[in-house]
Amino acid sequence: MESILVAIWIISITLIIYHHIGYPLILKFFAIYKNPINQTKEINISRGYRCIEQDKFRPSITIIVPVHNEMRWIADKIRNLAIIDYPKNKLKVIIACDGCQDKTIDIAEKTIREAICHDTNFEIRKFNKNHGKASLLNKIMHSISSNITAFSDTSSLISIDALLIAEQNFEEKK
Repeated sequence: MESILVAIWIISITLIIYHHIGYPLILKFFAIYKNPINQTKEINISRGYRCIEQDKFRPSITIIVPVHNEMRWIADKIRNLAIIDYPKNKLKVIIACDGCQDKTIDIAEKTIREAICHDTNFEIRKFNKNHGKASLLNKIMHSISSNITAFSDTSSLISIDALLIAEQNFEEKK
């Protein structure tokens, strides 16, 4: 009986040590040596808002932002999308207002006219009736002609270099 208790104690201690030390070390190993980004070329995102020669070959991107009564967040979202470091002639942002009952559309139109937003291609699409997010996205997707389409919620902010990093994952046709 005593040997069984000692075995259970040793197994318990081993599992605790594995949980706190072994498993994180295994994850770190796989993150460093098995990461597909490390096995491919290094991502070059040193654009820094400058127009560079590579911009001609970048894919066009459309960001769709479905909104419904988001007057509290819409101005910050539009400003966030305006400062993304991506060629402005390759970027289009569609703000899809899904039956908004508040001042979301007015605030969005006012924000788009701000100086920070003037060179970004914003389009506001107004729908009088609330269709729901999935239905709204399905309706809008029929009119998209860009190479890449991204969706973003109003309350989530996007990193300045997110599109430059994301485009790297679409270089191969597969």
